[in-house]
Amino acid sequence: MGFLNKKPIMKTEGFHPIDLNEDTVQAIFERCLITEQTTDTIGTSIMDVELGLLNKHIPVLFDKKKIGQEKKAIQYLYGQLLSRHQEKNSISLNEVFQKYNGETWTESNGTVLKFLHLGSATTSIMPFDCQSKAAPLPFLYPATLSPKDPNFPAWWEQHKAEWED
Repeated sequence: MGFLNKKPIMKTEGFHPIDLNEDTVQAIFERCLITEQTTDTIGTSIMDVELGLLNKHIPVLFDKKKIGQEKKAIQYLYGQLLSRHQEKNSISLNEVFQKYNGETWTESNGTVLKFLHLGSATTSIMPFDCQSKAAPLPFLYPATLSPKDPNFPAWWEQHKAEWED
């Protein structure tokens, strides 16, 4: 960080840690949906019809380029889940609602479904298995902290190299 006229200049480029919450998930989801300008798409489906959670297979279509641009942010959000902090290799549908600090980050099934689709599009989570009713969590990214966590500054100093290009 530099200074201009004795005011700090904040770095605006690069990766910025974000908090897992409804507004963040909604904003990323909306940015990544296909538009008329989309030239390359990626479709996701996180639940099978056989699981009983959906009546028919309905993939969500995202703009592949935009998903690529948001991949680190989405993985960072997945790193805030309790299951990631417990180093579990899968997550149940009920566990997707819980952050590492025990907080419920949303009570909205719709928001969780959006989060799951974003995770599927970035391989942060795999589709839910009909038998176990759990989704595998690939270990492609580390556990993360919310920037609102009082322990975040010290943690970020240790881990920022993992997230910055």
